[in-house]
Amino acid sequence: MPRLSLTLVTVAIALAAGAFAAGDPDDAARLRTIDVKAYGVSVQVPADWEPVAQGEDSLVFGFKIPSDDAMLLAAVKCEIGTAPQDLDEYRTRIDRRAEREKRPGVSLATNELRRDDDRAQLVTLWNYEPPGRATVHDLELRLVSHHQLYTFTLRAPDPIFAAVRPLFERTVAAAKFTAPDTGLEITKDGLCVQKKFRFGLRLPDDWRPSFPLSRESLFWATGRPKGIWNDNLLVIASPAKPFDLEALIDQMPAQLKREDPNCTVKSCQRVRQGAIGDALETVVETQRGPFRITVLERRYMGRRYNYEIKFTVDSATFENSADALRKSADSFVEFIALEDVKGGAT
Repeated sequence: MPRLSLTLVTVAIALAAGAFAAGDPDDAARLRTIDVKAYGVSVQVPADWEPVAQGEDSLVFGFKIPSDDAMLLAAVKCEIGTAPQDLDEYRTRIDRRAEREKRPGVSLATNELRRDDDRAQLVTLWNYEPPGRATVHDLELRLVSHHQLYTFTLRAPDPIFAAVRPLFERTVAAAKFTAPDTGLEITKDGLCVQKKFRFGLRLPDDWRPSFPLSRESLFWATGRPKGIWNDNLLVIASPAKPFDLEALIDQMPAQLKREDPNCTVKSCQRVRQGAIGDALETVVETQRGPFRITVLERRYMGRRYNYEIKFTVDSATFENSADALRKSADSFVEFIALEDVKGGAT
C-alpha cells in the first residue's frame, strides 16, 4: 500500500474525529464560504482545500485536498447541467451504462435515490482498482434545484476516501441554492431577451431559460425534459459580416456531412427571417448517443451581429413541433438600445 503522508494522516484523523461537526465553536476558523452566485451555489469547505477552478463553463468549482504524496491526491468538484425529468431516470441510465461498459477493475458499487430534508439525491459510487495501486473511489451526489442538475463529485483513493466522505456529504447537504444567472430575462411582453447582447425571441410553449453550459452559448433555453433528454435552443452571435446565401446553400450540405458523416440533411434553403431579411435554414437529422435528434438551424446577418439560432429536438416529436420552432425563430428581434426593452423578470 502506498505511503500515507503526514499531511493526510492529520486530515484523516481530524475528519474521522468529527472536527467539522455542526456546532463546533472553531467551525468559522476551519471553514470558508464559497459563493458562486452566477451558478446559484453556496457551500462551506475546509479552509485548507486548494481551489483549482471556479466558474468555467459547466464547472462550478474544483478543489484539491492537500497532500505531500502524489499517489494519494484527492479532489472535489461541482458541475451544473440541465435537469432531467427525474433523478430515477438518470439512475436507470447509469445502471445501463455500467452494464454496457463492464470491464475488469471498474465497478458500480452504489447507485440509488435517497431523500433527506425533502431533497431527493442520487448517490452513485464508482470504484477503480488499478493493478498495484490503491483503489480510487468516485462518489457522485446529484440533485436538482431551480430546474438545473448539480453534480458534486469526490474522487479519493483508499484510505483517504473513508475519512473525507462524511465531510463531503455534509458539505453537499448544507449547500444553499439560488436561481443561477442564465443571462436571460422574460419581458412583460413575453420576449426572452439576452440582457447583455440585447437580442431576444419568443420561446415555444413550455420552454424556459436555462444556464448556458459553455461560454459561446449567449442564449440557452430548454423544453420540458423527456427522461434525461432536453430539447434545447442555442443562439450564437459573431461580428456582423456579409455572406453569400446562395453560396452557403450550395456548400452547406457537404460541410454538414463532413462534420457528421452519419447525418441526413433534410433541407437547406433560403427563408424569410422576420423583419431582418433572408436566412439560411437547414434541417438535419442525426444520432447523439442513444438519441435520434433533429437540428433546425437559421443563419443570418443582423444589424450588429451575425446570428445562428439552433433548435435541437427529439426527432420523434420534431414534425409536431416544427411549426412552433419556426414561429419562435421568426420572432427574433435585435435591440439597439437597452431602453428599447421594457421591464421584465429573470
